[in-house]
Amino acid sequence: MVKSDKKMIAIRYRPLRKGEYSIYLDIYSVGKRERKFTGLRSSKDYSKTKFISKEDVGAVEKARKMVKEFSGEMQVILSTNPLPEYKYIKHSNDRPFLTNAEIEALSTTSIANPFLRLAFFFSLHSGLTWKQATTLIWEQIKVEKQGAKKKEKWSISINGYLNHAVYTNELSDSAVEILKEAVSIKVSPEKIRLANRFQTEKNVYINVNELSGNVFKHLPNRPDVDNGLHLWGAMAGIGKNIRFSMARNTYAMNQVEKGVRKQQLKRLLNVSRASNVSIYERMSENIAYDKSSL
Repeated sequence: MVKSDKKMIAIRYRPLRKGEYSIYLDIYSVGKRERKFTGLRSSKDYSKTKFISKEDVGAVEKARKMVKEFSGEMQVILSTNPLPEYKYIKHSNDRPFLTNAEIEALSTTSIANPFLRLAFFFSLHSGLTWKQATTLIWEQIKVEKQGAKKKEKWSISINGYLNHAVYTNELSDSAVEILKEAVSIKVSPEKIRLANRFQTEKNVYINVNELSGNVFKHLPNRPDVDNGLHLWGAMAGIGKNIRFSMARNTYAMNQVEKGVRKQQLKRLLNVSRASNVSIYERMSENIAYDKSSL
């Protein structure tokens, strides 16, 4: 509720016949109460519910903006935010993932093993599992030049579940940059100069056909991976216990937020059952406003 000494504005919900709710502003000023209907609809009465579901976030956010605009017209001093901050509703079977702020913190924090960092971020941008990242070889990477400008299209081929098929996914620009960085660590500066493969640090030309072997070499043993990632996260100021699987989970969540459909996400993650990707859709739907702080 927005209030001053004499004026108060609150968001209210009125039930409709179809089971929906009409959102209106309850305005109290100098002993008089006025209802201002917004024309917005919601599926629930959020004055009685702790969390706001994703489907109603847009409508409630518009109502919040109307509160601010209307209060400005009335010259009401806003003492508190009429709605709380955006927050994720956690469930016991959720898969941990990283927020954009946490990804940024990791990207600006050094780690003892640079290949572990590269493998983690490559998984974050491609959805690879730890096993797929550790066994990834350059022969699985393909580069094609398309269009009049000969733009490079990078793709990766991964064996399907039970090795019944091979899936080829296009790599994002961020994933490609990680592969180029892996080469820059692998090749000495003198060899780079002689081969003339690197034009600048951020503009790297790679002839993939000339590369072979593992993409991410010198990775630690599996038991040491979690320890290294946990220390990396702690140094970055992240309270979560960082594990390699979080990179893949974050990739899946980002795909859902982009509107990728279930069947496409199954192929990108290389999984056989729809239930393996439905959890990410449910997790995305449970992003809501947390009213617990009010």
